Amino acid sequence: MTTTREAPTLVEDPALGPGVKSQRSWLWRLVMYGLVLLALFIIFGSASNMGVGGGVIMLMLVLLALKMPIALTMLLPSTLGLVVMYGFETAAELVGHTAYAEAASWSLSVVPMFIFMGLMLWRSGMTTELFAAMTILFNRVPASLAVGTNMAGGGLAAVSGSTVGVTYALARIGIPEMLKAGYDKRMATSSVLMAGLAGQLIPPSILLVIYAGLASVPVGPQLLAGVVPGIFLVLTQCVALIAMAVVWPRLVGGRDHAISRQREVATIPAREKLQAIIRVWPVPVITLIVLGGMFTGTLTETEAGAAGALAALLLTVVRQGRKAFGMIKVAVVEAATATATVLFLLMGAAVISLVMSDTGLADALSTWILDSGFSRVQFLLIILVAYLLLGMIGETLVAMMLTVPILLPLFETLGIDALWFGVFAVLCVELGMVLPPVGILVYVVHGIAQDPEVNMGQKITLKDAFTGVGWLLPISLFVIAVLIAFPEMATWLPNRGSLE
Repeated sequence: MTTTREAPTLVEDPALGPGVKSQRSWLWRLVMYGLVLLALFIIFGSASNMGVGGGVIMLMLVLLALKMPIALTMLLPSTLGLVVMYGFETAAELVGHTAYAEAASWSLSVVPMFIFMGLMLWRSGMTTELFAAMTILFNRVPASLAVGTNMAGGGLAAVSGSTVGVTYALARIGIPEMLKAGYDKRMATSSVLMAGLAGQLIPPSILLVIYAGLASVPVGPQLLAGVVPGIFLVLTQCVALIAMAVVWPRLVGGRDHAISRQREVATIPAREKLQAIIRVWPVPVITLIVLGGMFTGTLTETEAGAAGALAALLLTVVRQGRKAFGMIKVAVVEAATATATVLFLLMGAAVISLVMSDTGLADALSTWILDSGFSRVQFLLIILVAYLLLGMIGETLVAMMLTVPILLPLFETLGIDALWFGVFAVLCVELGMVLPPVGILVYVVHGIAQDPEVNMGQKITLKDAFTGVGWLLPISLFVIAVLIAFPEMATWLPNRGSLE
């Protein structure tokens, strides 16, 4: 499920007390409003279409800084730019046709299916059972709870499609368990945060579907392209957690705690262990239905999503009984709301891309990149740095939606596979969700960790959460480096599937 990422608005100065407005906040807003007027002046006063395009981009960025919803920050300035260039009637026709053509794409019908499937599995209680099963399976390895959390994150990613959802669920379950076992609070929070990173790589992935719409590539192969990199990311992080536990055992409560944990799990009867593992059978079965159906060509991506959603629906009815009908009602509303958000985002991206094309900005940027003589690796490193920098201010999703349509014509010249770039871009966006100062996942986990039932009486600060992320951040960058060096990691599976 896609969420609009917003940073906490610092409109109050803690040093002055609650309710007292910070002078810096008012000054910042005054500057932003001044930039809005300047952007409008550029749009209406430019003698060339390229100047209009520059004003549109400037206005969009200022509106983003003012925390306007992302879709509107793309739609409103771009529509205004089209009105200036072509007049109201032509602009209205262009916006209507472009937005409708984008939202009416049949390939996007998979979006509500995936969202509904994830919501149903969440409400069926599968999250708790999957975590329990993973911690039992990996109880003999160092950092067993952290590794189990990471593996549970990968499993939930395969049936959820929501990074925030996976992180939220694991935080409430995993953090208290790790703290009770003596884990360093930074290790506990970072384990949960990094476990969610594979949420949009392993299908079902809403971000990969969005990318497929932006790049006009088939949704099925694009979803399959994220499978191997997503699994590789999960396994690499598990290896890193184990290595950290071996080198710095105090981070996981020390060796005595680890031995005590192993003995505790060993006292659980073998029958109960087997039952805990068997109870999570829906996860591999639904994953097989969705991924297996798409890979073999037995099901289209929409049919695979519908089959997975139906299986999750039946599972919830069986497990929850009469309570299931209320859950289904809520899930339908949430899925419809989230789907509308995704479609609105795509419509905004399509219209802003039209403006950049008609004003000549897209061609100018493409020409500059080609004339600069960047190699494939240099180009990708520049994009990586740009995405990560934008991730620090919370707008990597916008960056992806703006850059993909412009960069797409360059892929063939630079030797970049469009399916591969989708995985690369989404991984960069995911990484941006944990980078300071506006890492939305960090704020989600920090907020949950303020609950006494979660923090077990320990004070967990934002600094603790961001420090933990810093420990595992090099692992994600290593995965990106491997992905750049070996693009076959993403293209191997879709090239062997039956989907076209």
